[in-house]
Amino acid sequence: MCTTTRFMFGFESINSLRVEAKDGDYDESSKPLTRYEVLAAFIWKHMKPTCKMESNSTRPAVAIHIVDMRRRIGEPFSRYTIGNILWPMMVFCEKVNAETSVGYLVSIAKEKFGNLSSEWFLRVKSDPNILGSTQCMDLTQGIETRSPIPITSWSGLNFRGLDFGFGKPLWVGVTGGDKETLPDEVVIMEIDEAIEAWLTMEMQHIANLERDIEFLILALPNASVSNIWF
Repeated sequence: MCTTTRFMFGFESINSLRVEAKDGDYDESSKPLTRYEVLAAFIWKHMKPTCKMESNSTRPAVAIHIVDMRRRIGEPFSRYTIGNILWPMMVFCEKVNAETSVGYLVSIAKEKFGNLSSEWFLRVKSDPNILGSTQCMDLTQGIETRSPIPITSWSGLNFRGLDFGFGKPLWVGVTGGDKETLPDEVVIMEIDEAIEAWLTMEMQHIANLERDIEFLILALPNASVSNIWF
């Protein structure tokens, strides 16, 4: 059975992760690190080993980043256009453990992000058969056997600006944690004073993560909704 747990990361924690990533395998000539990139890498680094504690799996680690393609596709879209243009971007790492650097995980994800461009989608538009070919980036078969971790960001979607006549919401959350919920999912969203990460995992795996001292140095589990960090 799965459970969903909320972790808060203050801006001081995010800045610490940026520094840690730059001290590792990150290429300084690349674009500045985003909060999503460093936080997704940090969470992936600590989630994967907790899952392997139970299964002793030696399979490569896989993260699936759900990418919003509106700004990457190169065509102008109205902010009122209905629907999303999403692309599942898979990132592989042969081994993710306590020795894996956040900078390395950031660098391999940024390399994949860099491949998602308007040029790529023009190729797909002119030849849809590319989607079923080896040229298609990482949409390989057998994904079910690799225990991937989907990671997505709700930042910038302005949920807190919605008003259906009852006033704007004070807080937005994620449902989950029942028998029908798929395990090992991450939803990242911004709040005024910090960034929240909602992790859905099997209960034993969450328990393992909550005993990870290195993770808890930067993450506050199930903080009060009214908690203000800084």
